[in-house]
Amino acid sequence: MEPKIEKVKIPLEGLKALFSAVQVSDLHIGGLIEENVVRRIVGEVNSLGADVIFLTGDIIDTEVSNVPKAIEELSKLQAPLGVFFVTGNHEFFHNIGELLAVLKSYGIRVLENENVILVKNGEKLVNLAGVYDLFGRKVGALEPDLMRALEGREETLPTILLAHQPKFALEVDEAKGVDLILSGHTHGGQIFPFGFLVMLDQPYLAGLYQHSPKTKIYVNRGTGFWGPPMCILARAEITHFEFVAE
Repeated sequence: MEPKIEKVKIPLEGLKALFSAVQVSDLHIGGLIEENVVRRIVGEVNSLGADVIFLTGDIIDTEVSNVPKAIEELSKLQAPLGVFFVTGNHEFFHNIGELLAVLKSYGIRVLENENVILVKNGEKLVNLAGVYDLFGRKVGALEPDLMRALEGREETLPTILLAHQPKFALEVDEAKGVDLILSGHTHGGQIFPFGFLVMLDQPYLAGLYQHSPKTKIYVNRGTGFWGPPMCILARAEITHFEFVAE
């Protein structure tokens, strides 16, 4: 099933110029997701003409040496403000160091507990922060560190945080000053009624939520699939955001 283009408009407090973004999550390259599928998705994403592209983890689910052509297709993602990636849990299963090195070699910016400022036409837009996935704490390497990820940001700008698992939001209280969290991981439950099981582990399943008075979170339903190639009542998506001033 082809992923649906989900259009979402989100106001950001303090935003001085409009911009657009595309979020791709949980593509799970490897197995049944090979270069032909990646090529179609990359073409669809590029056709949206977004200012920036966010890859929120579980993009690759095998050794990179097994899917060089698929990775090459992924590298064709284009956006004037860049393509940004944070790890998911599945990247940890397949020689994550080699994977991150390959992504960087293709010009994809990996956010490793750090932030950058997105600038469009000379206008500073937002702080974009990203953390390693929570799975890093299980293996004792590449652990998420929110305070480090937010260090040195420009306080007058809104802040968007990329964090693969929605439950990372539980570490983002009002004092952190994060305006929006973008996550994936859940696949929206993928196959009904598995969504109820996902909700036992994750506080948010799919779509947009108000996490706190300051912070919203958007959970992408997954652009690919994991396990059986089917989605029942939880269609795969490519999210196309329009960010506007609040």
